[in-house]
Amino acid sequence: MTEQTHFEIPLFDVGVKGARFRVENVGGELQRPVLDQHKTSDIQYRADLVAVVHGTMTPGGQRGVILAIDFHFISNPQQRRFKRVDISVAFGREDAPIGGAKEPVVEQMAPHGTFGMDEATQNRVDTLEMHGSAEGGLSLATLGIGSSYQRTTTVDTKTHAILHGTPWIEVRNSGRNNAAQWKIEENVTRKSGVPPQLRAAILLSLPDEGKFRAELSLTAKIGTFHSKLKRRVGANTGLQPVYFDPSPTTRIDLGPPLSDVDKTHLAACNLAQIGTAKEIAIITPATASA
Repeated sequence: MTEQTHFEIPLFDVGVKGARFRVENVGGELQRPVLDQHKTSDIQYRADLVAVVHGTMTPGGQRGVILAIDFHFISNPQQRRFKRVDISVAFGREDAPIGGAKEPVVEQMAPHGTFGMDEATQNRVDTLEMHGSAEGGLSLATLGIGSSYQRTTTVDTKTHAILHGTPWIEVRNSGRNNAAQWKIEENVTRKSGVPPQLRAAILLSLPDEGKFRAELSLTAKIGTFHSKLKRRVGANTGLQPVYFDPSPTTRIDLGPPLSDVDKTHLAACNLAQIGTAKEIAIITPATASA
């Protein structure tokens, strides 16, 4: 039996000299566009807030907000690569611990479910360009860059990269969902790392017009030496959380206006357009060595 050595390499705040490891709020900055970033000679990771749409869940109803986040994973498969990535985005009141009362609720998220990236579309190039006429403007669909993911129930991991997305209750063991989680696993046959880009969307209902924050956690399994990258953007971590203020005098949208979003009825939006999915055949999972 071959003995494997496991190295776990947590990353901590290292101050100004380690600026590549941290992104900070400037003053009382809201909706910080760059959530987090990190790079070494072999790997690079970045998370960007690309869209924020404030509104109400239903006409005259409680406040809500749509968030769109880009995740980028760049690696050198011949050196070190992202073999698996676990992402969690949790929400809490302004500076109160996550898991408290009256937190934002994850009403919708996308991608939601289990998806496979077929080898036939593995090398598909999706573009971030957003083209819209002055009359028609942009739409939710123009934000979508995840069309190479296809929905499935169970797939053969020897021929697909896998994406799982699910809402979650963070810290608490009761109540409504206050977090969204994604897990991405590489195609174990190709051993080329996880797909380099994921765009995710979250619809939150808000209990009131008070400030709230997002905390981002990421754990990545890095090949080929079985090391781990751990990142946590949030309170008491050295990596500052991202704050939002939905109050009437302060709230502001981020990104271009979306022509098909009714800001008075956010609950009617179909977030799945941001990560287009298609049904594929169900295949029995196969096991494979790392």
